[in-house]
Amino acid sequence: MTARASSKIWRLCELWKDAPQDVFHLRDELDRSSRFFEALKIGMQQSLPASPSQTVMVDLTSLLNRGHGTVSALQALFDELLIVKTDAEKCSGHGLSSENVAVELGKRRRVGWLKRFHRIKRLRNSLRQTTDQIGLYLSLLNV
Repeated sequence: MTARASSKIWRLCELWKDAPQDVFHLRDELDRSSRFFEALKIGMQQSLPASPSQTVMVDLTSLLNRGHGTVSALQALFDELLIVKTDAEKCSGHGLSSENVAVELGKRRRVGWLKRFHRIKRLRNSLRQTTDQIGLYLSLLNV
């Protein structure tokens, strides 16, 4: 899930060259989170005992589910910002040049980003907290 969200924000950044810096920072954070969760998956397969305690599995599953929910919510927001493209492309049928369509597209994405900024910030903080908690939990387990 994290990899898909990461690829969507990479696509958004490719299409939206003049995006606010926060978009690019979030892209980098999601990329790191994706690598973290992949390393966690591999590490759990290699390091955890064959039958970890029920408590350990419940705790890790809970944290991973929370992270999954956060990433899913971010992915939905990226989908909304990517859809802006099709709306702006409709303008090209109304006599706007491709340059003007690109400008209009950038404006619409910026407005969409600003409308969602506080929600994205909250989700970003939640993702950070979840990855931090997982890392702390695993370090306490000596994994």
